[in-house]
Amino acid sequence: MFILRFSGRFCNRRARAAPAGCGRDGDNVDIVCFNNRFVRMAGLDAGTMEERRYHIRDLFAEDDREQFFSLPDGAYRDRINGAKGLPRVCNPDGSIFRIKLLVYYLRDENGQQICYGSAMDMTEVMNLRDQLKL
Repeated sequence: MFILRFSGRFCNRRARAAPAGCGRDGDNVDIVCFNNRFVRMAGLDAGTMEERRYHIRDLFAEDDREQFFSLPDGAYRDRINGAKGLPRVCNPDGSIFRIKLLVYYLRDENGQQICYGSAMDMTEVMNLRDQLKL
């Protein structure tokens, strides 16, 4: 479980209607709250996770950042089912793992969009799927 705070273009719904590159100045995503299970899944210790909780866009592979940044829009539009994504996450040691993110809109607060969600490590499943394709 985690809670995310989106700011910048994420909080201006009219501006979000037009596609824009991710990582622009003013765009930010912070992990406001996370549990121990999320930290273990990420393969980090609590101290490292605490350091990485701000500007988490840098955790995601560049090719998958737009997918991640589209989640608050999807969660806002579908408040019952939320939004889903399957981005790749880069660990400090250079390893990459895939997570399935389920994100739900919670509220707007102080010009920022607050979402909560869950994550599941999908690395083994995706590797098995890739092997079966061969």
